[in-house]
Amino acid sequence: MRWKTFLAAAFFAALATAAQAWDDTGHLLIAEIAAHRLGPEVIRKMEALTPLLDPRFNGGRPYNILTAAAWLDDMRGLGQANPWKTWHYVDAPCEGEAFIEPAPPHALWALDQAAEVLRNKNAEPKARAEALAQVMHIVGDIHQPLHTADRNDRGGNGVRIVPLKEESGPANLHAFWDAACRYDAVKGQIKELFRNPPLGARPLRMDEPGAVSQTARTLLAHQPKESVPSALRSPWREWARETHAIACKSGWPPADMPRENGAVALTPAFVHESHEIAMQQLLKAGVRLADLLNELLGDGPAE
Repeated sequence: MRWKTFLAAAFFAALATAAQAWDDTGHLLIAEIAAHRLGPEVIRKMEALTPLLDPRFNGGRPYNILTAAAWLDDMRGLGQANPWKTWHYVDAPCEGEAFIEPAPPHALWALDQAAEVLRNKNAEPKARAEALAQVMHIVGDIHQPLHTADRNDRGGNGVRIVPLKEESGPANLHAFWDAACRYDAVKGQIKELFRNPPLGARPLRMDEPGAVSQTARTLLAHQPKESVPSALRSPWREWARETHAIACKSGWPPADMPRENGAVALTPAFVHESHEIAMQQLLKAGVRLADLLNELLGDGPAE
């Protein structure tokens, strides 16, 4: 599946030039994809809950059904007071074929907690709002390959890479994967296809004209048929196992990749393959998030 033609057109035209990581745009894309598959009653419930989220790191603006997906990253602004800092990843070793879930707290454990709050229709509204934002964000995170795997290098954070552009850019392998949807190889040259929007340019609503909605619609044209295994109460463990397998196979560059002053010089072929994987992972995350929210927030008996 090739994405660079529509990405270049959409993002060069519509995104501002603030330099941030993949996370913000990636989570907005996942939320936009999900929004197209949500039931109307689920959207209404989300629209009632998201304005209850703490907005101090969103420029004081209320969150909506798209930007709520970035709330858990925004709350990193709390620094050491952030109680959710370990909820973004579930790093399991790339040893053998098995995914070995580590001791909590981690992303899968956090999804267990948040899903139970959303299933409880009698929970306090603010608690449900935070649980909603956590589910939206963490489902996205466990589809980023290096949020699920480790080679004794803190999920790639310990692997230095040659920056992919002169002024700034990913300086380690984990940061590259956070930005993998933004980089591709064009005619044998590594190119940054787009940059993240500044905080004030986050979309205010679903289908707002711009790169996020355009890209989401293009990705949805390739949506997979399968999403949430209906027999599983916590399908996120299957998703993490799948992502872990992708990471262990394709997340790290081969040992013979060129180096400059000890840093790995990623090749165009590796960057392109990573870009393709990132885009497919964003699509899967959005489709799966929608089906999960339809199950968690859909009409049914209170628990």
